[in-house]
Amino acid sequence: MSGEFFWSCAENEPLGRVSRALGVPETFCIEVSTHGWEDEGRVMDELARAFSVSDSFGRNWDAVTDCLAEVRASRPDLVVVFRDIPESEAARLNLARAAQLVEPGTVVLDGWKKPGIELPFVDATRVVPVRILKTS
Repeated sequence: MSGEFFWSCAENEPLGRVSRALGVPETFCIEVSTHGWEDEGRVMDELARAFSVSDSFGRNWDAVTDCLAEVRASRPDLVVVFRDIPESEAARLNLARAAQLVEPGTVVLDGWKKPGIELPFVDATRVVPVRILKTS
């Protein structure tokens, strides 16, 4: 399932259809709302909620990296569906940061219409393809 790409699905596609299209049980899927992700504090709150992290979660990108590495190790077939994607550049940057930490190939971007997503790196930006997930 993993690879150097992300998936997109129709906006508000039912989770059952997404899971069937990817060949994983629906219980392996997590939905994450990106509403309000212009605010990095909101990003940290939503990620902590979605991944049930401990109270000691550091609320920074290094902590997110560590947390998601632990989640991936314990649940390698996990699929994350990012919903409610805002149009703002700041929110999409936070989405890209979170998506790349989950793992390409296991991320579904709800209603994403572009053929790629820009991922920030220290000295450059890289565009990763976004493939359409056929759910019907």
